[in-house]
Amino acid sequence: LRIGKETNRAADVYKLDNSILHTVNECRDLGVVVDPLLKFTTHINSVVAKAQQRAGLIFKTFTSGNRSLLVKAFTTYVRPILEYGSCVWSPTAVGLIDKLESVQRRFTKRIHGLQELSYRKRLELLNLDSLECRRLRFDLILAYKILFGYTDLDSDDYFVLNTSSTRGHQYKLVPQHCKCNTRKSYFSFRVVRVWNDLPTFIVNFSTIVDFKRSLQNVRLSLFTRY
Repeated sequence: LRIGKETNRAADVYKLDNSILHTVNECRDLGVVVDPLLKFTTHINSVVAKAQQRAGLIFKTFTSGNRSLLVKAFTTYVRPILEYGSCVWSPTAVGLIDKLESVQRRFTKRIHGLQELSYRKRLELLNLDSLECRRLRFDLILAYKILFGYTDLDSDDYFVLNTSSTRGHQYKLVPQHCKCNTRKSYFSFRVVRVWNDLPTFIVNFSTIVDFKRSLQNVRLSLFTRY
């Protein structure tokens, strides 16, 4: 096996065992499509299209109009498509946030008797959280796992504890500053503000189980569009 590089006037040509390796602008890594600008637009467009198709199949396949049954089908067969690896690609751009949310918005609107209600009201009646809130919860849980050693990731590579803060909970983080918009959308940047604002009288940091349970009582919608 030989790996080599040839240079011509047009571009660098890479070869693997005498076979030319073609240049691509996007690649799929562990199920997530990565683009050169790390905006994940292609990945989001892909999962939205797949999720919309599967959501449509639910209404074609299920003859029952039972709300609980339809919601169960959605959370089982559709929502995982929209949430896999979200801590990596969760968007901060309004357009992409709306595009992801449109899958659940359209699905709930097709349920009999809910067509005239607002999206927020439909979520309340169906006992559902917005997809944006769920992604934020996943971010917070991952931050907890990194900080408290539940992963092999080094917390120093992601966060800096704010030891000088006297207000709020004892695990507040130092907000990092950067000039690159892509970097601002990165997990360890976007989660800090919400993490620091977690109410001490609600959130329990004792164990990960207690932390997850206490997050259910936090109004994460205050930090999101939906």
